Amino acid sequence: MRFHPRSRNCLACAVGTQLLVVDIITAKTNASNTYTDSSAIRTISSDHTKNISCLDWSDDGAFLVTSSDTLICVYETAHWKPIAMHTPHSKIWSCAFVTSAGAGTNNSGDKLRIMFGEYEAIYVWQGIQNSQPKKAGAPPGTIMGIACSRSGGQTVVATASSQREKNLMLWTI
Repeated sequence: MRFHPRSRNCLACAVGTQLLVVDIITAKTNASNTYTDSSAIRTISSDHTKNISCLDWSDDGAFLVTSSDTLICVYETAHWKPIAMHTPHSKIWSCAFVTSAGAGTNNSGDKLRIMFGEYEAIYVWQGIQNSQPKKAGAPPGTIMGIACSRSGGQTVVATASSQREKNLMLWTI
């Protein structure tokens, strides 16, 4: 689950193959502080056939990426419509939007970059509607987590793998 990057009152989470978007203020107000009001929870249908294991918002909150064992799906969040999907070569464990200064986004997602991890492989998917992902690295083990941030003019990526040695690696792209 992840909070919206610009509105901490919105939370996206996955339950099985469904994506849920929760308006926390509405849920809290309508449910007398118990956070159980179902009118504040929007259920988004997905094309995932396996449980969604990871999700991430774009920096501006205009897009959300989800991944399961067999599929990566990108949604534009204004209408919650999928705009791109990718079937990976092997099981996916993690995904994240790549943070990049000045790249911006547009309604088609042409400037978006997504990083995802498979067994001993990290891929970058750039211009998601018009390209195929490209291998960006080969850390040991299964990539269990990915996080991206800007630091000193570079995009820094942290990957966590299932290996005992080199289980946390930092990359610049």
